[in-house]
Amino acid sequence: MNLLRLAHVGRAALRALAAEGDVVRRGILSVVRLVLPGTVGRVLGWSAVMAVTGAFLWGSPVSPLAMWRADLLLGSGHPYQAALTYDAIASYNPMPGLRAEAMRRSALTWSVELALPREARRRLESLLREPMSPQDRAVVLERVGHLYLEEDRPLDAARRLREAHDIAPDADGAEMRLMRSARAAAAGGDSRDADQSLRRLGRIHPAWQAKADLARADLALGDGHPAVALGLYERAAEGTTDPDEASVARLGVATCLERLGQLDQALAALDAAGLPPEVRASRERSIQERAALR
Repeated sequence: MNLLRLAHVGRAALRALAAEGDVVRRGILSVVRLVLPGTVGRVLGWSAVMAVTGAFLWGSPVSPLAMWRADLLLGSGHPYQAALTYDAIASYNPMPGLRAEAMRRSALTWSVELALPREARRRLESLLREPMSPQDRAVVLERVGHLYLEEDRPLDAARRLREAHDIAPDADGAEMRLMRSARAAAAGGDSRDADQSLRRLGRIHPAWQAKADLARADLALGDGHPAVALGLYERAAEGTTDPDEASVARLGVATCLERLGQLDQALAALDAAGLPPEVRASRERSIQERAALR
């Protein structure tokens, strides 16, 4: 009897222990189910947020790091990817100043690094639609003019360079912009436009009158008008204070006199030109040979 009671008690104790263990087990599992997913969720949530934030800061054109990323691509030898990144910043960044700077850097990359002046020019012409000071606009227009020259479109270059001068005629370098406009027009075969730009150069910037006369004389001589060129060379020689410029003008005078058949006067003009001995000797032989043929 005692043994049966003892066995019964033992089984009851074992069942109680098992039940208690089951409670503990269920409790632990409940804690794991309740706590662990929340913890993992929070950890994974922050990781996801950090990943999204990192991707945004690195790749988005509206990120404050976007310009730095483009510069890094350019500096590491990936100009095409850099140019595309600059383009994206110029299109989507909300800051006007940053958009304009990105457009400038994109144009420079397309032109210098990728040797595609047309792509560079298109971006600068887009930049011209943005508000900017006349001086800044003149700089952009001048760059567009140079890119047109690289595209072998000198007449378009002349137009843009003239616009660069006219929008800021008092800016530093304005005189040279108008001079380059005249040269581009001449290179494109439009002598009339070139001559008009040179006349304006002398009228608007009197200090450049001698340079304008000299350029107009070269233009007239190249077009086969030595008599017109002669007067301009003479005026340039008298009006300049630059000895090198004066020497070039007097050489032009001698050339015109030679072409007009006034060979004695041409030789006298050579003496006044102050040319290096070998240059003078060569020109003198040319004039003497022409005289012998008369």
